[in-house]
Amino acid sequence: MIQFIQKYRITVLLIGVFFLISRLFLACCFQPSNTDVGLYAHYAFVNSDALRNHTTIYDTTDATIEYPPLAIMWMSAPMLFLNMDDDFGEVSQDTFFKWRSIYKYLCFAFDLFLFCILLFFFLGNSRSFKVDLKGLIVYVVTGLILFYFLYDRLDLYLGGILFLAFLLLRSHKHWMFALSMLAIGINFKLVPILLIPLFIIGTLPANYIGFFYKRLLRKQLVLAVLKRSFFLVGVILSLFLPFYFWGGRSTLDFLSYHSDRGVQLESIYSSILMMLHFIGLPVYVTYGFGSFNLESDLSPFFSMISSLFVVLSVLGILLFCISRLKHHSLLLEASEHLNKDTKTIAQCFPQTFLYLTIATLLAGIAVSKVFSPQYLLWLVPLFGLLPYQNKSTKWAGVLFVFVCLLTALIYPFLYFTDFVHNQAVLANGKIFWEAPTILAANILILRNFLLIATTLMLLNASKSVK
Repeated sequence: MIQFIQKYRITVLLIGVFFLISRLFLACCFQPSNTDVGLYAHYAFVNSDALRNHTTIYDTTDATIEYPPLAIMWMSAPMLFLNMDDDFGEVSQDTFFKWRSIYKYLCFAFDLFLFCILLFFFLGNSRSFKVDLKGLIVYVVTGLILFYFLYDRLDLYLGGILFLAFLLLRSHKHWMFALSMLAIGINFKLVPILLIPLFIIGTLPANYIGFFYKRLLRKQLVLAVLKRSFFLVGVILSLFLPFYFWGGRSTLDFLSYHSDRGVQLESIYSSILMMLHFIGLPVYVTYGFGSFNLESDLSPFFSMISSLFVVLSVLGILLFCISRLKHHSLLLEASEHLNKDTKTIAQCFPQTFLYLTIATLLAGIAVSKVFSPQYLLWLVPLFGLLPYQNKSTKWAGVLFVFVCLLTALIYPFLYFTDFVHNQAVLANGKIFWEAPTILAANILILRNFLLIATTLMLLNASKSVK
């Protein structure tokens, strides 16, 4: 252990110093021109004023709130550290700047917390789970590449919640901890719901793994799945229902908001529409639901089928997981790998579940009708955990870095020159923009292709797990 620390002492020191300098700059000095922090601050001040007047933010806001209640409460966290002397509606610029600084400091503290966990697993002497030096570098580098969103969105927090949920899944803690953390993520942002099937399988007793090979509908297996499902639903509801009783049906408005969204400009469906545009399909850009979207005769169709493809992608990876478990069950029967200290399937095969967790999220992003650039922050902490010991994982890491680079190039550098350009106004007052340029289309198609390739590399890596 001492020799290991001495071997990497200078490298870790350099990585740590670079992390602190770059992240402190983002927290203290950098402020992007187009940011969601202003919206977060608005919700925080409105929510704080509503609580002081014994009412709710939903009673004092006419517009639909696109975030779950738990996310709204987290936006309000900086208010705990802010001396609020201004009256609502007369919030001074100085007060807003203080709130924004506190928000960014909290983001930095959470980022540092995640980095320290990775560093702990890198320096630790555990043989069952160890972070690769490349994982530390990928975490630092990809976070920096996505500098424009890192401390100006909520998505780093969701990435951290998923990171902690996976660590609990592969740890020797009771399975309830992992599912509870997943429930927190679902209440924070609905996306972790994609991981429910994988996590439920991962929390099953390790000696149930043979059922996936011999008899899938065994009574013990079905009861165990139902037990975990009811527990997860119970935790989700116990976290959400207090908000529902407090704010009423308006607390569910975020569901209809996201359901009504169109085909976002950076999605894979937009890539297809851009290609079709160059062979004659009329395409133009509009703004709605807080994002720029691509409109055409095919947009409603793509918007409609996107949810189906999300479900199919989750089911596809679930079936792939079951096929891998059948393979693992044969290995376990032929060896003494399964012992009394191994309690769950995920603890027995943590790498398989890490690969499939990341692949599920990537696939969900890939086939969703909305692909905002900050979504990649969900994956940055998890990519820090990859072992990078074989060609597939190394390629997955490299491809993910390039996905982040192209995403950063798209937004903000090319967004308002090649993606959203040449504004026009119709007679009815509707505003639209011309279709993205050839440069924009090519870069977007390449980025989305690399995203799919990263997913396939992770699936291939899970095949090599022994």
